[in-house]
Amino acid sequence: MKVDDGTMAGGDLERGPTSQHGRIGASSNWPYSREEYDEKLAELEAALQEANKEVSDLREKKETLEDVLEEKNVQIVALTKFEREYVPVMG
Repeated sequence: MKVDDGTMAGGDLERGPTSQHGRIGASSNWPYSREEYDEKLAELEAALQEANKEVSDLREKKETLEDVLEEKNVQIVALTKFEREYVPVMG
C-alpha cells in the first residue's frame, strides 16, 4: 500500500520514489540524474574490472615467486647437505 510520500506503508524507506525529473530516490536528497548515475556506475564497474585484473596478475606473480622460493630452498637444503657430508672429508 502506497502512502502520499511514495514510500511503502510499513516504513520501507530504502529507496524513495523516482521524481518527475528522472532522479532516483527522494528528489530533494539525490544529487544525480539517472544519466549521471548510470555514467558513474559504468566508471565504477570499469574500475572494479581493472582492479580485479590487477589482483589476478598479482596472484600469478605471487605463485611464480613462491615456486622460485621453493626451488631456492631445495637448493639450499642440498648445498647444506653437501657441505655437511663432503666438505669435512675433503678438509
